[in-house]
Amino acid sequence: MEQATNNNELRRTFIAMLFALVVATLAQRFADILFLVTKGWSIPIFSPDIFLNLIKNDWLLAAPFTHASLGLILVSASWVGWSKSKAAGHQNSITSLLSIPFFLLLIEVMLVTIYFGIAVSIEVNIKDYSSQGIDSDFVFQASALPEAMQLVAVFSIFLVWDILADVISSPLGAREHPHLITITAKQKSIGFLTGTLTYGFSSILCLILCYVVFWLYPVDATPRHAVYGDLSLIAVIGIFHSTKCLEAYIIRLFPWEGTRSNSPREIPLTSGQISKIITSVSLYVFFITLLCITATPCP
Repeated sequence: MEQATNNNELRRTFIAMLFALVVATLAQRFADILFLVTKGWSIPIFSPDIFLNLIKNDWLLAAPFTHASLGLILVSASWVGWSKSKAAGHQNSITSLLSIPFFLLLIEVMLVTIYFGIAVSIEVNIKDYSSQGIDSDFVFQASALPEAMQLVAVFSIFLVWDILADVISSPLGAREHPHLITITAKQKSIGFLTGTLTYGFSSILCLILCYVVFWLYPVDATPRHAVYGDLSLIAVIGIFHSTKCLEAYIIRLFPWEGTRSNSPREIPLTSGQISKIITSVSLYVFFITLLCITATPCP
């Protein structure tokens, strides 16, 4: 038992180090952006000129700023969700390479690798600005398309993680359910499908929403469109974390799913949870509408 605990601690420490690398990269990107908007640190950080510098030239500098903010929010939210997860597959130690816990570790490494890709793909080049002092050389190819497809990949991997950790690693009947006495053969036969829909609902929803951003993104996009796209994707992250609590209501449709040994969800929803869902969805609709109506023509 003690050895299994040590293995899990080593696994968590390894992933935490990778998260730290991504955060350090994002910090460097933020420092580069602040260097430019403050004109080489000559403008106070809370000066109104900071905002004016961000939105000049059709929001040229705002695009890398929202990109970096998207990366920071994604990594922070992912760290919180990962560290608090009580999924059965997340608690088991790695005993061999051909095991679900090892595949979960690979998935976690893949996710952090994509986070690193988001961090290094921010449209900044401090060397060009330092030598020439031209904003347009500092920011290049401002677009939300890479982030949209990267988040499609992230939520696709989340879905695979949900299936491995919450469905396959936690079979039906692992714990008692107050409204279910026995599990029928039919329920067992469709258990994989209902488990995927129940525990992968948020991942499937957000995967689709990220693809909508990609699909609606205009061909002749400007940095302003990149900002709208990034803000839409930030709202998707909020939707993902706020809708996790809806699992409890999906379990009402498939009560046998409540017999898996996964993180329990409170029911009914609190006012705070409802407000988070409404706020996240409203922000997504608002920014995706701006992205569409400012395109010429609208996709």
